[in-house]
Amino acid sequence: MSSPAEIVERYLEALYAGRPEARALLAEDFHFSGPAAHFHGADAFIRATGHAARTARSVEIEKLFSAGSEVAAFYVLHLDHRVTQIRIAERFRVEQGRIASSTMVMDTAPFLPGSGAARQIAIDPVCRMEVDKAAPAATREHEGTTYYFCSTGCAESFERHPAEYLDG
Repeated sequence: MSSPAEIVERYLEALYAGRPEARALLAEDFHFSGPAAHFHGADAFIRATGHAARTARSVEIEKLFSAGSEVAAFYVLHLDHRVTQIRIAERFRVEQGRIASSTMVMDTAPFLPGSGAARQIAIDPVCRMEVDKAAPAATREHEGTTYYFCSTGCAESFERHPAEYLDG
């Protein structure tokens, strides 16, 4: 049986390489909490974060710390994006050989639009990524306002619980 640290390492490498093994390493009731999004359920998480994983060129795991079922991972994601890399800290809880929960900490400011951008940019209210208003993956109307999304997964998450993403 693999250690929690080995499971997390395999998961990170599979997730950011776009391999299906990533989903298999998550518990069905997996819970994710990040800087701009929260997901319950492994399938919902994989569906909503697929766009982010596809922008990864590689993951560089700098350090894993393990204490029982808890694993802290510090890594750098190298991206095919105008933000070429981002440093991430993530805490995982592993139960019965699968990841039960994850809490991610990262600075999302580099992904926000700069001032004076030539194109019209919206911020996806679910994941806080930039979305070109001329070419969004999806849009939704809510209380007279149009919201723009980087993926259909983010739009579906918003549609189910708009208040969760509009608070604050």
